[in-house]
Amino acid sequence: MTQTYDKTVEFLLSNNYIANSKFCLEYDNKEMKIVKNDSLKSWQCSRCTKKISLLQSTILNNWNKTLNEIINIICFWSIDLTQNKTMIEDNKCSINTINKWCIKLSI
Repeated sequence: MTQTYDKTVEFLLSNNYIANSKFCLEYDNKEMKIVKNDSLKSWQCSRCTKKISLLQSTILNNWNKTLNEIINIICFWSIDLTQNKTMIEDNKCSINTINKWCIKLSI
């Protein structure tokens, strides 16, 4: 379903699913900028260089799956695909992972 990490981030930002701006709490609320580190993007303060995950304070944070895998699971869940069919469609997640996500999304 999802194409690339960058396109997924762009989609999430443009639809306000993740914050479009962040301010550094360490340095007088200096506005942070999005930077790419290796393969992931994060917020970074230009003064103190502190970095914060783009996904901080979202349901997408702190999972041992890539952003694209998480978004795929959410999409499959939203169209009522069964857990077994989701596992087959995504081809990367175990039934336990999909079950945890379905429980989390149902709350």
